[in-house]
Amino acid sequence: MVIYHYAPGRSGKVVDHLFGDYRGTLVTDGYAAYQGLAHATQAGCWAHARRKFNDALKVQKGKRTGKAQVGFNYIQRLFALERQWAVLSAEQRHEQRQLTAQPLIDELAQWLEQSLPTITPKSQLGRAMFYLHKQWAKLTVFLQSSDVPIHNNQAENKIRPFLIGRNYVHNPIMCSSTPINIRNLSDKGVSRCFVVHHVNIIKGFRGRPVSSRKAACAASSFVG
Repeated sequence: MVIYHYAPGRSGKVVDHLFGDYRGTLVTDGYAAYQGLAHATQAGCWAHARRKFNDALKVQKGKRTGKAQVGFNYIQRLFALERQWAVLSAEQRHEQRQLTAQPLIDELAQWLEQSLPTITPKSQLGRAMFYLHKQWAKLTVFLQSSDVPIHNNQAENKIRPFLIGRNYVHNPIMCSSTPINIRNLSDKGVSRCFVVHHVNIIKGFRGRPVSSRKAACAASSFVG
């Protein structure tokens, strides 16, 4: 099942409306509104954690060294492993996660615990490391089930045209070749605009694990 939903804001009421009774697993970032969900199992998104370390590297002005690079490399290794296991069966992927990913995660946890006291929380590196620390329980849920992905990139990529290009969205069905300024549309108008993209969301998400996105529009897939 696929839900494609637009809301004008980021209120926790929207999250509760969509997922309040859901008892499966949601792959999300650290958006605080998800904390109020009583029944869902929440899995963290390693892509968001990696992005924060990448941001820390950017402020180093090309110097890919230090703790920012170490943290980034750990996460990159996890992504590389998951790409290798993409063709495996669920049982094989779970076995590989236990044999290879678990030791990597344990090593990262030890490094994080030793490094946190030496980092300024408000620095760019501090934001990355404390985000990783705060989200740790969610980020490691994937180790418990081969069906849980390590990121929600698929959900984000499907709605990215509306998130990073929200000033103008090209919609050939609604308006021929004329760009739409979303800021000039009513909430109902924006919803209708996004519905045109719904078919692509369904094609991309059918049969995939659960994922969710926090912004003004959300794409989530459900399994089971």
